[in-house]
Amino acid sequence: MKKTIKIEFKNQTTKSFEVLSLATNATNVVLRNYLEDNQPLFIEVGHTLLNTQLDASQVKSFNILYFNEESRFSGASYTDSNAHGDFSIITQSKKILIFPSGIDFELGEVHNILSE
Repeated sequence: MKKTIKIEFKNQTTKSFEVLSLATNATNVVLRNYLEDNQPLFIEVGHTLLNTQLDASQVKSFNILYFNEESRFSGASYTDSNAHGDFSIITQSKKILIFPSGIDFELGEVHNILSE
């Protein structure tokens, strides 16, 4: 399902993105099943376990922004992959925003995420 989300920055400006939205109770999310045509992916994790595994095997480079249950920005990571071999990321975040291509804003300025 597609939806629009907004990233709110520390200076209170926002930037909107159309994303593919995935609400899941799975503890293992296979990213290659959802990343399409450089479309950002927003994952909302519903299970109550501590960790979620993001299986990034066979996925090219991407940026991940992590948000806590209150939608506050908690961190980011980046992969630079040639898409060969197995690769996974373990996270405790319940809201995850993945950009399959570069981002055009400063990560240090991200404050939270707003869902429309």
